Amino acid sequence: MTKEKLKIGVLFTAYNCADYLNECLKPWFDLKKHLNLKFAINTGMFKIYKDLNFPNRNKETLDIIYNYRFDYLLNSHDSVNLDEDTSRNLCLNYLKDIQGCDLIWLVDGDEVYNYLEIENTIDFILKNSSYDWYSICMRNFTFEKKYHLDFDRPNIFWVARNQGMNKFVFDAYMQYNDGTLFYDHINICIPKNILFVDHYSWLQSDTRSKEKIEYQKTRHHGEIDTRSSYIMNDNDELFFNKNFYEKRNLLCPLLHEYLHVFDNRISISYDKNQKKLFIISTELINNTTIQIFDSANSLIMNWNVDLSNQYFLWHLVDLDGCHKLNIFVDNKLIHCQNLYVNFKML
Repeated sequence: MTKEKLKIGVLFTAYNCADYLNECLKPWFDLKKHLNLKFAINTGMFKIYKDLNFPNRNKETLDIIYNYRFDYLLNSHDSVNLDEDTSRNLCLNYLKDIQGCDLIWLVDGDEVYNYLEIENTIDFILKNSSYDWYSICMRNFTFEKKYHLDFDRPNIFWVARNQGMNKFVFDAYMQYNDGTLFYDHINICIPKNILFVDHYSWLQSDTRSKEKIEYQKTRHHGEIDTRSSYIMNDNDELFFNKNFYEKRNLLCPLLHEYLHVFDNRISISYDKNQKKLFIISTELINNTTIQIFDSANSLIMNWNVDLSNQYFLWHLVDLDGCHKLNIFVDNKLIHCQNLYVNFKML
């Protein structure tokens, strides 16, 4: 299929996100005609929020939405509050059954793409069209806008695969008409240097953060103190939920703070239990030197390595708290950031 013939359905979900929504929507609407995009949006407080007696905080968001011409708008409110999956699936049905879209792309109202990322992602998909679905990388801003977690999720789906998309059964979890679920089928993560979405997800200043914790306690499974990866103390200060990570045997979250120069080809993770730093690149980078400094600015790791795009490389290093990481190629600094390990855990 050519880019000119491809019809893409963008499924927006937006509630109480007025601070980010114009920045989210503008590139999509500017590219709508050029890329043959069709837009459906669901907005409104999900039913669980109403059941939890949260106030409706959607007025400013709706005021922004009404300034744009969506092909389909679903506004659930008052006595017609819908659950998350029903809201999303009504939009899905419109895009695939009425508009006949070839591809479904999920976008939340707090996710910001730039123009080049949208176009390059479509080019990548067309060059890699044998995959049934695609996950994307996100820069999940956490606590403050200077900190982020690396995060990826299933996000873009070919409509006609596996007898056709049927419905979302939980968040972005897709079920097909043949009864299979998305994770049973071939997929690929779009490389970070092509797409790395700014996601304003868990900020201390955002009223959604406290409400999302309670929402997840109701919607997610497991022990009650492990249903959300975040928790608030008695002063409404946001933390990582230590029980979530320990009881589920998950890696301690690694918080990133990019400094004056950074390279989106590079991904870094850390296993605190094994004291291993993992690093991978979207393409081969030769002659790199990786340095890590402790909080006293003392060098604790100096590693000369060729970065691979095929597998993670690792190095033993004991990290706790804040550490600065520099990456050089032929003595030129290409990436500089702070790493936060075991940070704001409660």
